[in-house]
Amino acid sequence: MISKSDPVKFLLSKPALIGRPAKWLLQLSELDITCASTRAIKGQAVSDLLATLPGEGTTALQEDLLGEFPEISLVKEEAWLLLFDGSSTPSNNTGGEGVVLVSPTGEVFSHSFKLDFHCTNNSTEYEAFLIGLSLSKQAGSMRMEIMGDSKLLVNQMNGVYALKEVTLAPYRSEAQKLLNYFVDVTITHVVHSNNRHADCLATLASKL
Repeated sequence: MISKSDPVKFLLSKPALIGRPAKWLLQLSELDITCASTRAIKGQAVSDLLATLPGEGTTALQEDLLGEFPEISLVKEEAWLLLFDGSSTPSNNTGGEGVVLVSPTGEVFSHSFKLDFHCTNNSTEYEAFLIGLSLSKQAGSMRMEIMGDSKLLVNQMNGVYALKEVTLAPYRSEAQKLLNYFVDVTITHVVHSNNRHADCLATLASKL
């Protein structure tokens, strides 16, 4: 298989895959595929020209193949939903995190984390955001719909608010690195009442 962009080579080189790529890799394991990159521009130009201008009397691809030729359709991967919230406890300078992941098939994964170090309300929100992004990456999601009730965090990540607190700069920098992994991400602010699941998980952890 010779190609400039070789997704098959990428699949075969990954040590572990989950989700739809794992199913593709299972299908490809039945074939003996050798991947090679293009070496001659001239040969590629000829193949591009033949593909663009087919000669007269050429038959359709379906007529040249035995058996049924399946139709090819482009299916866009559905997005995962991420809800997050952070809760700080001023009395002992600790906090808690609540993260809820919802898969495209409707499976709900609830996570609660205790922060055993000094943190503010804003830093706990960023901690929950980073944990949620890390869990989404581990789940193999490539498209994300993210919702949180921290107006400051959402607007800072969307470039609406400037970052004035120096202590939050490392959080936003790390978040931007994680966001680069995903193909498509939307970050939306929701009111507190629409984020109760994550809020309860965060409050529970902060009370431990």
